[in-house]
Amino acid sequence: MELLDNGLIYNLGKKQKGWICNLAMETETAITMLLPGEQNYVRHQVAKNLTKLCQQQGQRSTHIRVKEKEEDKTVKRIKEKLKEK
Repeated sequence: MELLDNGLIYNLGKKQKGWICNLAMETETAITMLLPGEQNYVRHQVAKNLTKLCQQQGQRSTHIRVKEKEEDKTVKRIKEKLKEK
């Protein structure tokens, strides 16, 4: 029951809200460890990939919201059945 009370935060398919920002920050930290001559090229490649991720995230967000609502309903039903017993 405790796991259900935590909600779907343990769902591996569910990403945290700021995951793209966290990814960008971690990537920048890694880039600063490269040789100075390689940093600009890698930053450019990372920027292109992050842009693609942001666009894909926007397209998927509607589908994800519908799926999350269904998952929330399922969790609610399970909780109700457990309370009945």
